[in-house]
Amino acid sequence: MDVAAALWGGIIGAIVAATVYAGFLGLRLTRLDLIRFEGGLLLRDRSAMVYIYGAVVQVVAGALLALAYRQVFQQIDSATYVGWGALLGLAQGVLAVLALPLLGALNRNVRAGDEPAPGLLGRAYGRLTPLALLVASVIFGTWVGIVLLP
Repeated sequence: MDVAAALWGGIIGAIVAATVYAGFLGLRLTRLDLIRFEGGLLLRDRSAMVYIYGAVVQVVAGALLALAYRQVFQQIDSATYVGWGALLGLAQGVLAVLALPLLGALNRNVRAGDEPAPGLLGRAYGRLTPLALLVASVIFGTWVGIVLLP
């Protein structure tokens, strides 16, 4: 498995996952603006710059996660990377949902009161927020599995 393929798979997978998540946001199934939230981890700002930082965080995290997926796939040595990718994506999504209150405490915009705290499992942003994060994570994992097929 090629490192470059994993990096590109992670970058494109992060973009696809963010797009799917934006669909949930656009349909008003969640109020958590994921890219803005991720940008708030680096910068306290109410301007559009926070979206630039959020997009960078999303893409870099996707590339790094894809490298971790690659390591797991090499250990598994299975022909079903798509299924394993979806399963790893589900695990990643569960961890993200569980870590959301901690990430809210680290978010500079939440600490400043510009955004509400996510609450337990992110439910303060809507009851379907955990589902949106899980779906986006599974799609990310599936995409990386597709890209890294042997």
